[in-house]
Amino acid sequence: MNLRNSSTVVGYVAKEPELRYLPNGTAVLRFVVRNPDDYYDKKTEQWVERSVWFNFSVFARQAESLNKRLLKGDLVDVEFSIANSKKDADGKYKPDTYRVNRVTILSHSSNGTKNSAPKSNDTLDDTPPFF
Repeated sequence: MNLRNSSTVVGYVAKEPELRYLPNGTAVLRFVVRNPDDYYDKKTEQWVERSVWFNFSVFARQAESLNKRLLKGDLVDVEFSIANSKKDADGKYKPDTYRVNRVTILSHSSNGTKNSAPKSNDTLDDTPPFF
């Protein structure tokens, strides 16, 4: 039986993506996605704002390509796999590592600043190396 460990989150890019390069020249794009999880509190009869945050890293060609399109405020659909948590030197668990499988830009923020004008539903399917 071949089971796939895959999850999807739809949310907003919370800050400008950050492109850096590893010493070996591999591009790494880091970005944060905010998934609004607001709910109505019946006791106070008010909406309570809360968010779930996801930190993603994308590597190599996918990082460079996505950096040309992705902006703060964009609505994105990110498919990712979850790796096992690992302990650090103090024996505490580190946060889970998310392996990005696919990023789809569903809509762009109104304050676009990147040079290339992306089309809606831009999809990048290059699978990055496991990190």
